[in-house]
Amino acid sequence: MRTFIASPIPIYGGIKDLLKQVSTLPSLRVPNTVDLHLTYLFLGDVEKEEVENIAKSIVKPVIRKVESGFSAITAFPDVSRPRVLVLLLDNPEIIEIYRSISGILPGFSSGSTKFVPHLTIGRFGKNKVMPDIKKLKIPAGKVLIDRVCLYKSTLTPSGPVYEDLACNQLM
Repeated sequence: MRTFIASPIPIYGGIKDLLKQVSTLPSLRVPNTVDLHLTYLFLGDVEKEEVENIAKSIVKPVIRKVESGFSAITAFPDVSRPRVLVLLLDNPEIIEIYRSISGILPGFSSGSTKFVPHLTIGRFGKNKVMPDIKKLKIPAGKVLIDRVCLYKSTLTPSGPVYEDLACNQLM
């Protein structure tokens, strides 16, 4: 089962407006979900028994909820070789959530990549033409990161389908 650990982020007015704007850009596909998510760890394919152990372990840690605004829109891995268009979150306390999760699941955290809190707002197709992101408006307001969930991801022709398997309400 293909899995990852993330916090769901509701799509409110400012984010909804940004997604609508991004959907008009050539060569970009916008996520087709009710919520976006802030991914901490991509676990990949794990066996069902292992999923149960992971689900139990993510409900154990006591982590504080965090409010965050947004600082920039950019592309990963970088603007010269874009694969995804992202909205960066600006609260450094999110990194503490990541550290707590990677601490309880050390076998899944690679340590080779630096964690950058972000929401994926578009995926580039084959024609990777980087749009003029300066024209995109960074949403005002803040989002509340109040849960950490273990998700199952099923790939379909119309895009991934996410199902939460276990969640931990943050304090």
